[in-house]
Amino acid sequence: MAQFIATFLMPVPMVGLLLLAGLVATLFGRRRLAVGLGSTALLLLMLLAWQPFAGLLLQPLERQYPAILEPGSAEDAAYVVVLGAGHVPDPAIPATGRLNAMGLVRLTEGVRLHRALPESTLVTTGNGRPAPQAATAADVARKLGAERIAMLDAARNTHAEAEAAAELVGDDPFILVTSASHMPRAMALFRAQGLDPVPAPTEYMARERPPEDRWNIYDLRPSATGLRMTERAFHEYLGLAWGRMQGIL
Repeated sequence: MAQFIATFLMPVPMVGLLLLAGLVATLFGRRRLAVGLGSTALLLLMLLAWQPFAGLLLQPLERQYPAILEPGSAEDAAYVVVLGAGHVPDPAIPATGRLNAMGLVRLTEGVRLHRALPESTLVTTGNGRPAPQAATAADVARKLGAERIAMLDAARNTHAEAEAAAELVGDDPFILVTSASHMPRAMALFRAQGLDPVPAPTEYMARERPPEDRWNIYDLRPSATGLRMTERAFHEYLGLAWGRMQGIL
């Protein structure tokens, strides 16, 4: 039920509800109300799809934890845990194409850190049918040069991934790899399990641009990219709020 309600708090469904309300108002002869609702929906859509606005929402999430630029700063890590992000287990496409873009970026960063720390074990996560996401990611990781791999293939969400990781890593130090926007929620869930991972955020969407590019018309106009950024921010803020309501953060 909570996920159903949250769906309508996301940018596109929110705009759609306003437009639907405007249509209903039109059917009941409330022309002024219908125009107001339609105009509000259009302006809201333009705002939510505007990258500077989306960046203001995302950057507080993405910049909470610094990236690991030099893996030697976490040389004691026994594990590199890469959180899952979805996959399509289609045997007709290459293994790299079965992970979605977010998952592939996370895994690539995890493999980079794992290969720089040869004594570490790369840990992939995520379940699914007919093949678990963890297995798909492990297959890709092997093709990218990873050797020591463990899988947590029963976890369905970040909370379950944190619980499974606690059983695997115990008191050993480890690195946690996930999207920069997801890192605050992931760290809170892992710390709630008594763990203290070294954060390794990746897949930044609200990147810093050089001054000469900040007024680029392609970034200032409303776009699908801006809408995706806003949707990501809404997803994480709603996830943080729901986690606190459940008492798991």
